[in-house]
Amino acid sequence: MWPLLGRCSVTRGELSSWLRLTNVRGLGNRTVLKLLKAFGSPEQALGASRATLAHAIGESLATAMATPPDEALIERTLAWAAEPSHAIVTLGDPSYPPSLLTVPDPPIVLYL
Repeated sequence: MWPLLGRCSVTRGELSSWLRLTNVRGLGNRTVLKLLKAFGSPEQALGASRATLAHAIGESLATAMATPPDEALIERTLAWAAEPSHAIVTLGDPSYPPSLLTVPDPPIVLYL
């Protein structure tokens, strides 16, 4: 495990998948929520075929998901999160604030 301030229970690879998914151009929170509901995890959504994604979220967003991620941005974000007093909490993390789960469009990732 790669704990962030002792609060995050995801591995570095899992966190990287959350960041990749939330940095796809054109994907908003509601679409990411739809993907999570359809596929169960960011890893599963990112690994889905373009045809399967197109069926779930439309051709243009499936094409956007096929675009290679900005690896430098992902690495900078992971490095930022590793700094003292920084953390990233994902929607799937047990430490995600329960009150945010009640809003219709909750943030997928929190940068603390």
